Amino acid sequence: MLLADTFVTAWHAAATLASVEPGDTVAVFGAGTIGLLSAYSALIRGARVVYCVDCVDARLDKAGEIGAVPIDSRRGDPVEQIREDRARAGLPLGEEKLSGADKVIDAVGFQAHDRERPEQERPTRSSPTRPSKANDWTSAS
Repeated sequence: MLLADTFVTAWHAAATLASVEPGDTVAVFGAGTIGLLSAYSALIRGARVVYCVDCVDARLDKAGEIGAVPIDSRRGDPVEQIREDRARAGLPLGEEKLSGADKVIDAVGFQAHDRERPEQERPTRSSPTRPSKANDWTSAS
């Protein structure tokens, strides 16, 4: 399952959607399964450095283990942390806000977003955006 679904999704994020090329600096927001595999895919594709932004210690540890630079979002603005890391490494910075990264991958997911959303705005099982057996997109109304 990991190779047939999850890794393919992460590879698609890095190779196709973000178009990571050798020498790129990549920021991956979210270090869950898809985020970590996206970071790993970016490294396989030759990214110079990959930053993984998250707020869970175990995920940040795993990001470091695979060769990415962990960025803890609990310690302040992740963009500024990336810029500071690039400045320490002597890498050039542009004038844009996220000039520390050439490519960005959003791998945060719905559950992290739901913590920020008021309860009445969260999708429910009967929502047309999340079908269930009782409310399936293919069933007749």
